Amino acid sequence: MLPLNGVAFRKNGIEFLSPEKVDLWKELTVELCSPVDQRPIRGTGVVVDCTGNRHTGYVVSLMFIHLPGEARRHLEQLARAGL
Repeated sequence: MLPLNGVAFRKNGIEFLSPEKVDLWKELTVELCSPVDQRPIRGTGVVVDCTGNRHTGYVVSLMFIHLPGEARRHLEQLARAGL
């Protein structure tokens, strides 16, 4: 589970901080809790960007390729709210 303080919600995915570099196009399944109502959001995505270094960590951009309808709508609400 990803910590909320390290996650930025986007319309089609998330960005998060990782202590390790993640290969581009790697498929990941993530689960996190909504910061609004603690509802779980679980989906599968691919890494489309990973920048940083081993000293400060890596910012990973994950674009969802499979996200159930209700979770997708919730993600879009979080992204619009700027969370």
